[in-house]
Order: sequence, then structure tokens, then C-alpha cells
Amino acid sequence: MARNKILGELHAARAKLLEDAGGYLNRYISEADERLKASGRPIAKLPKKTQPRRKKTG
Repeated sequence: MARNKILGELHAARAKLLEDAGGYLNRYISEADERLKASGRPIAKLPKKTQPRRKKTG
């Protein structure tokens, strides 16, 4: 377990979610996507960046 209690809980939750998906990350992601779509919540659609941002100077 991590030294930080909260991080330890997050790591345990992540491990449980992955275990529930049979250990397959792709399966977990597709199941999470299906749950999100079924929830009826709006999904943000952000425009793709066409040019890289310039670094600020000075």
C-alpha cells in the first residue's frame, strides 16, 4: 500500500475496476464508455487543435 492513504485507496479501486474487466484495459474502457452513454449525461466534444501552441517568452 502507498504511504499516502488516499493514493492507496485510489490504487486499490483502480485494481478492482481492472479485475472486474477481466484484467483487460480495453474492455474496461469500452464498458465505461457504454455506461457513460447509457447515463444520458452530455459528453463534451472539444475541437481538435490544428496548430501547436507557442510557448510564451519573456
